[in-house]
Amino acid sequence: MLPDKQPLFIPDPIRRLIDQLNGSGFACFVVGGYLRDLILQRPTHDYDLATSATPEQVAEVFSSYRTIPTGLAHGTMTVIAGEETVEVTTFRKEGSYSDFRHPDEVWFTGSIEDDLARRDFTINAMAWHPEQGLIDPWDGRADLEGRLIRAVGEAEKRFEEDALRVLRALRFSSELGFEIEPSTRRALGKASHLLQHIAPERIRIEMERLLAGPNLADVLDTYAPVMAEAIPVLAALQSTQAGGDESLYEIAIKRMANVSPDPLKRMAALLYDIGEASRADTAASVAQALRFSKKDTENISLLVASKTEEMAQDERAVWRLLRRWGESSFSEVMEIRTADARARYAGDKGRQAIIEAVGRVAEDLIAAGRNLSLADLAVDGRDLIKRGFRGPAIGSRLESLLEAVCVDGIANRKDTLLKELDRLDAEIQA
Repeated sequence: MLPDKQPLFIPDPIRRLIDQLNGSGFACFVVGGYLRDLILQRPTHDYDLATSATPEQVAEVFSSYRTIPTGLAHGTMTVIAGEETVEVTTFRKEGSYSDFRHPDEVWFTGSIEDDLARRDFTINAMAWHPEQGLIDPWDGRADLEGRLIRAVGEAEKRFEEDALRVLRALRFSSELGFEIEPSTRRALGKASHLLQHIAPERIRIEMERLLAGPNLADVLDTYAPVMAEAIPVLAALQSTQAGGDESLYEIAIKRMANVSPDPLKRMAALLYDIGEASRADTAASVAQALRFSKKDTENISLLVASKTEEMAQDERAVWRLLRRWGESSFSEVMEIRTADARARYAGDKGRQAIIEAVGRVAEDLIAAGRNLSLADLAVDGRDLIKRGFRGPAIGSRLESLLEAVCVDGIANRKDTLLKELDRLDAEIQA
């Protein structure tokens, strides 16, 4: 752990900014999550500096850089230093938070200690200066060493100021594997109902990072009521039994633990049983409410809807699923299906064996080059138009020809496919 004045490894472009501000008569500190991750030796791409300079003075000192006034009301200038984007924020104090998210009033201060006192958790309320070393009025370094998430000052006040901090605490616990200190835990539980005041997209951003964390299962289990405040449909999962002693929510936690740490896949794994718990909700409605993009919403919906798809160790059936979903989505479906079998039917080796067998059939089709697309066919829509086909019949016949090539082994030659087309047409007409 970092002694008070031990140098930090700071990329040269960031170091030059710090030195330039300090050399211009202002104080400049490394702060926030950037400092926390540096001390923990975790990868970081969020560069945060705090300074006694006002935004106008920051712009003047960095006149040779590109600067963007991203948050002037809160004293933040974004400085582009080479390939790095750095947020430089003036030391500030804050007034009350009437909307449970943003301060009603902000005023600048010359004190780094005042600036640190307004922050959320002690592990984010430290500052480091090249000459002064570590400034740690809230014992954040001790909490880093103790692997604790503790609110700065009065915990209830911190969460009432900004209710998003409720989810931030859970997200840090999931990402870092830290425990939440008891008084902070109680306070966030009391304040969790205030999440209704937070914009859905902000909840989604925290949820995405929370879901990707290595300590996810413990967080979801310990803070189930809080999770239900963030995503209301989870209350239905928590109250619906899975057929034994476990709820659908408990099954979901086990399922997610067996899915790779991708937020979309884990969101789908979380909502996998939504139809059993709530007919009024769908995976798409939940994703839309959280402001997931259209593409991400469709991906989550596909993965959840795949639960009802029958799977058999049959080449034609597997090829059709590959064709419908694509290789990437098929792989994700199989991952979640396997995770679900392990969570819900831990002792059922036969069920897991079927899933594995289906996966092998798909792998063999792909390896043999038999998962082709319409663009790979030796005939196309123009050939069918010449033979009198129109409208939807063109697409359906091409799909039939593609299946004949990939599954039945018919040669992918124009003359062969046109003969097969005649055969299919005669069969349909009969």
